Parts: sequence; structure tokens; C-alpha cells
Amino acid sequence: MGMGQLRRHIEAYLIAKDNNKPHLMPQVFIQDAELRMQVDSNNINFPPKVSGEAEITATLVQRFNEAHQNIYTFCLPESLSESMPDEQGYVTCRWFVCMQDKRSTEIKIGAGWYRWYAGDQQIERLDIEIQQMNLSLADKQSVIFSWAQRLPWPWCSAEIAVETLPCISEMDALREFLVHGQS
Repeated sequence: MGMGQLRRHIEAYLIAKDNNKPHLMPQVFIQDAELRMQVDSNNINFPPKVSGEAEITATLVQRFNEAHQNIYTFCLPESLSESMPDEQGYVTCRWFVCMQDKRSTEIKIGAGWYRWYAGDQQIERLDIEIQQMNLSLADKQSVIFSWAQRLPWPWCSAEIAVETLPCISEMDALREFLVHGQS
């Protein structure tokens, strides 16, 4: 699969995940695809391994959207273009997200890495590392979501994100990730 087709699959995945459109996921993943998750935060939970497109869809789209709203996930295009398939065939890209927990109304601000393993036509495996998932009180909602809404979606360079990042302490870890690639 070429880089252009991979970008289109990533975009379809983000549309499905952020906008609760599970019908798009079979276009992205093969039927027996695998998902592996590494979560380095206590502020969000996912199973470490999920098998099959249907269960990936249930995990990353349906159940995710039952728990969250106002989801804005961005991929950093420079990290994708810098990434060539590694020796195992994975292409890596960095991402960040802003969203709201439906129950607590807290704002979650997270970042991490996607590792995509593409077959000929679809994604065979996705590894997601959630390196950070920080919480902000709902009273910061307008500042955070106004910022996220103005960013180019779904591809936003780290430079643009950092230049426009609100100067609130809840964004410090994200700023560090965007500038240095880690928190």
C-alpha cells in the first residue's frame, strides 16, 4: 500500500472514531485485523489486545463514543512523512486528542503514537500507545475546544498546534509532546 492510500485509511479511521461512524471501519481494517494498546495513563482504559475488525470497531468507535464527546484527534503529518516502514513493515505517526468525558464532563488531553501495519489494501494491525492522557476541569472547555476547532483536521503540524496552543497549565504536557515527541 502506498503512502497516499495509507493516509486515506488513517483519515477514514479518524472520521469513524471521532464522529461515531462505525460503518467506515470495514473500509479501513481487514476482517481479522489486530489492535494492540499500551496505555501509560490512569485517566483512560482500553484492553491491551483486540482481535477482529468488528471488535476493534466496538472498542475504538462504539464504546469510545458512548464514553466521550467533542472528540478532536489530530495526526502530525511530519511524523508520518518522516516515517518509512520499519524492518517489520510498520509506519509510525504521532497524534494528539482533545475530548470530553460524558459522565464527569472533564476534558481529556492526550497524545501518543500510532503504528500502522498495512497490507495490500487495508490495515492489518494497529498499535496505539497512549503516552499521556491529562485531565482538565470542564470550566476550561471553551478555551480548549475553541483551539481544537480552529486547527486543520485531521492533519495538523506540531508547529501550528504549538503556535496556537492556549497558555493554560493543562496544556503543558501536550506542548512538551509536540515540541519533543514525548512528555
